[in-house]
Amino acid sequence: MWGLVSRAIIPIAFGAYFFGFALPDNRWMLALLPVSLTLAVVISFACRFMVNLVAFWVTEVRGMVLFYVLLSGVLGGHIIPVQLFPDWLRYVALATPFPAMIQWPINLVTGQTSGWAAVGMVVAQVGWAVALLVAGRVVLARATRKLVFQGG
Repeated sequence: MWGLVSRAIIPIAFGAYFFGFALPDNRWMLALLPVSLTLAVVISFACRFMVNLVAFWVTEVRGMVLFYVLLSGVLGGHIIPVQLFPDWLRYVALATPFPAMIQWPINLVTGQTSGWAAVGMVVAQVGWAVALLVAGRVVLARATRKLVFQGG
């Protein structure tokens, strides 16, 4: 829940206060918003789960977690909107699940994406969610077969 507040509600409220805010005219786009937000949370969970699974193979995961947080913040549009990236960096970002966690729901609520493009965005979020959850399950199954306890 804190992720939703810190990464969605606060930035949108800040932008609305300083730059104005207009909801999309199309009610279907507003209907897609809760679906998109839910999928964003699922994708975020799945990514964090995958990063934390690294703990099965390395002793210290804080560096990997920090790298993930920085990378997801930049490529997801949390720091700079993906639309403002140079073309090459936008293509790199769109090849990752990070925009599906932050930028795409914001595009829906601000009306930057509408119509079939918005539906396609939500379908892509479903794809990322399924792929990452399946990958996490596969990695977890492999890790638990090879689990070795350290220490006494």
